[in-house]
Amino acid sequence: MNLYGKNEEQTKAILGDAWKEIARGYAQSGKALVIERGDLRKKKLELESVDPVRTRPLSSFA
Repeated sequence: MNLYGKNEEQTKAILGDAWKEIARGYAQSGKALVIERGDLRKKKLELESVDPVRTRPLSSFA
């Protein structure tokens, strides 16, 4: 899923649609879905000093 270049509203819409599909799949399979909220700001700061290219995917979430 490429979120690069998308604004905040577009990113939220894309992620919302993806989560709906994931939730629907779990509901149909009867399996439990566990959602964990992670704080990616710290990880982004750590990666920026080592490899700035790897921080780009986290920018949409952090």
